[in-house]
Amino acid sequence: MIRHSCLFCVLAALTLGQMCAPDDSDQPEPLILPRVKLVTTQGTLVIELFTNHTPAATAFKDLVEAGYYDNTIFHEVRTGKWIIGGQYDENMDRNVKKPLVNDSSNGLLNTRARVSLYGPTRELSEGVPQFLINLADNTELDYTPGSGEAVDYTVIGRVVDTGGMSVADAIGDAATEPRNTNDDPPELLSHVPQEDIVINDAYVGAHVDADAGPDLVGLLNQDVQLDGSGSQSLYDSALTYTWVQTGGASVTLKNADTAQAGFRPATTGTYTFELTATDEDGESDSDTVVVTVVTDPNVRLVTNKGDIVLEMYEDGAPITVANFLTYVQSGFYNGTIFHRVIPGFVDQGGGFLPDLTQPGGLRAPIVNEFDTSRPNRRGTISMARTSELNSATSQFFINLVDNTGLDTPGNGYAVFGRIVEGMNVADDIAREATETRDGPDGNPFDDIPVDDVIVTSATIEARPPAPEFVTTASGLQYKDMAIGTGTPVTADSTINVYYTGRLTDENGEIFDSSGETKNEPVTFTLADLVAGWQEGLANYDMRVGGTRILIIPPELAYGEAGYPPDIPPNATLYFEIEVVEVPEVLD
Repeated sequence: MIRHSCLFCVLAALTLGQMCAPDDSDQPEPLILPRVKLVTTQGTLVIELFTNHTPAATAFKDLVEAGYYDNTIFHEVRTGKWIIGGQYDENMDRNVKKPLVNDSSNGLLNTRARVSLYGPTRELSEGVPQFLINLADNTELDYTPGSGEAVDYTVIGRVVDTGGMSVADAIGDAATEPRNTNDDPPELLSHVPQEDIVINDAYVGAHVDADAGPDLVGLLNQDVQLDGSGSQSLYDSALTYTWVQTGGASVTLKNADTAQAGFRPATTGTYTFELTATDEDGESDSDTVVVTVVTDPNVRLVTNKGDIVLEMYEDGAPITVANFLTYVQSGFYNGTIFHRVIPGFVDQGGGFLPDLTQPGGLRAPIVNEFDTSRPNRRGTISMARTSELNSATSQFFINLVDNTGLDTPGNGYAVFGRIVEGMNVADDIAREATETRDGPDGNPFDDIPVDDVIVTSATIEARPPAPEFVTTASGLQYKDMAIGTGTPVTADSTINVYYTGRLTDENGEIFDSSGETKNEPVTFTLADLVAGWQEGLANYDMRVGGTRILIIPPELAYGEAGYPPDIPPNATLYFEIEVVEVPEVLD
């Protein structure tokens, strides 16, 4: 966990059970650059202007706003090289002279899709500021620092996908011919399109950017919300919204004319939706989102310490599970580390790369789905957050013990799954040596493993069928609730376990256990225990990290005598046993 200026966050984590994740509220606002739209007889080109890099871009924007390029033509087109426009009209009359700007030493290069403005050093007083769109990487147009000599074209922006380079390429492929200008004397231009390609209108666009949100994972028979609220207009023009389904099994969209629409899938599979955002001037843009709907999901975290498989509580915490699965599906967790490891408490991860920067693709915070019916018990996975209740994003933690301090009503931490394979891996991670390490911004990270514990991949898996009891020849019944991947248990093993023993009468009374808190396991020598434990743990591939239920008949337990006063004669016993460790036996 990152240490913030508010030290209470760290202290609360250890004393009050508050798990803190970084507060992203102080992140800078994204830079929005102006865009110019050129409506031509071949289609519309959209140019994003680099006004943050060069005054030439602002000069071009001012010319567009003044109508300078309206009804001009592309007078030089060269296939796979460049197209040039803005100097002549359809009658080959030259445009009026304007002041020229040369800022070609701004460091921007004439690569494909970049747009440049004419402004040669020899005519800086005034001239005709035509523009060039690069159809290839034209290095000969670039400023060379060593020579100190300016070139004729200053990079001012780029063609963006909204308009598409396909339009520019189509213009570049037009058939050409030599043509004289109406200058006095006339000038012969060698690569003029045979059919005029006219810029009918050039204007600074409303910059409508439709944003249908990142691709999502949804749950079967649970509401899925599509969120287009990230759509924007550069000039804060009011937007209207239209959602249309374009793929997948047909569903009924609710609120399809608002920024946030929704549906409830009745089948698994992939669903595709298109959002169109339109401003008050009729400018529009579209974006799509893909929703993958799953049922009964597990998640496998492959780490450099071993695999951890998580069963999701999709019925109890559907919003949290869908959020976590969306991060998994997007690859967000791949390459992240466990950045906070505290033995006897938690393993926390899901927020940082090895260099302690955050991966891209962080989603908006979600509502806290804490419920006392899903407590923070050993082996469960829960969402990390700041002190704000509804601030969880991507970070999660694995409970290494029963963390009852995290279950405060009104301020609890939302459990959304449990480990069904590899609890021993989580325990091994907690044994790693830790240190304090500074992040890129100088803020220290406490309790970070000295050797990075990396999630190399996170994937969604189908949940296997629920385990059933197996009855052995002796009459013992066993069922594995979690699969261990650590050291196997043998007949002569010493074992460290958490366990609970119950009678199988109608009350199911607990007669013995390792304790309610699961802070310290109990050590046994297996050969000293009843026959049911010996058979049930030394056989059937029981390993460290596994949790097994044993139903032991009287003849494998305490038989006719029982074990007064807690166990009556001829009692069948029910045990839930988690093997935490098989200590190495020293000679």
